[in-house]
Parts: sequence; structure tokens; C-alpha cells
Amino acid sequence: MQMLRNGSLYCLMAMLALLAVLVPVGASSALDTRPQDQRDLEVLNEQGFEPPGSLVDVGEHRLHVYCTGRGSPTVVLDAGVGASYLDWVHVQPRVARFTRVCSYDRGGYGWSDRGPKPRRTSAIVEELRTALSALSLEPPYVMVGHSFGGLNAQFFSRSHPGEVAGVVLVDSVHPEQFERFEASGID
Repeated sequence: MQMLRNGSLYCLMAMLALLAVLVPVGASSALDTRPQDQRDLEVLNEQGFEPPGSLVDVGEHRLHVYCTGRGSPTVVLDAGVGASYLDWVHVQPRVARFTRVCSYDRGGYGWSDRGPKPRRTSAIVEELRTALSALSLEPPYVMVGHSFGGLNAQFFSRSHPGEVAGVVLVDSVHPEQFERFEASGID
């Protein structure tokens, strides 16, 4: 109680007031589990805006692929879970200065159509490969993956080693991450 008398009471009251404002906002946005950029893109669609890249038929749905720059190898950017090509908005123009670079939206994200379920890494990688081929983007590729996109980049390189010149992992998921968590007792 002594600590509260020395001015900390005002800090505590300010934090409680802030929580009173933020919790209802967070609770209402928690009802919609789509990522914020996904909701933003849906609003843009409703207002008639077009995707900046190509919508490429990969079988049962279309993927949005946005390519800029010229040269080889093509750098392919894969974002983390719940993210879209927008996560690479600051990276892509810089890479495009010296080679072709493509970012894309996995099925169900960004401008892409929802893909068939279940959504497994093997299916995601084959859809990406189909899209790259449909756009006449010849291998080799440099696969760049952030978080879950890193798992996809690693899987792509193992599945199609002759098509990959290199892999860049940005704070990537480790392929054995979940098994290691279970083995160590981490939930």
C-alpha cells in the first residue's frame, strides 16, 4: 500500500482506464478472426479496386501473384501465417532493383481465392509451383520465407531441389519445431 501512495496510484488508475477502453475494442475485433489486412483487401474489392498482380488459375482456385523487376534468378517471397503479399511492400521494390521478385497470397489470403481443404504445406507448395509455371517464370528460384512461409520455402526446396538456387529464412518456423516443443513439455 505504501507504494501506491507515492504516485503509483495514478499510474495504476491510468492503466485501468486504458484497459477499460482497449478491452471492448479488442473483444469486438476478436469476433472477426481474419487478419486485418485481409479485411482491408475485402473492403477494397467491394469498392472496385483491382489486385496489383495477376490472379493465376492453379486448379480449383486462383492465387494472386505480384511480380516486379527483371532478371534471374526469380526471388519468391512467402509471408507468415495470416499475412499477404503486403508484408513484403518494403522489401520487394528493393529486390526488384536487381532481379525479378514475386510475392503472393496463399489460398484464402489477400486477393487469392480460398483453396481446397485441408491446407497442407505440400498443397501450398504445389499451388505456388503451378502459379510460377503458369506465369512462365523459369527456375531457378530463390525462396524467401517468413515464419510459416519459411516452412513452405524449405519444403519447396526439398521437393524440387533442381528448381531452387537458394533459400532465405526470415524468423522461420523450424520443420521440427512442434515435435521439439512436445518433447520438452512446452504447450
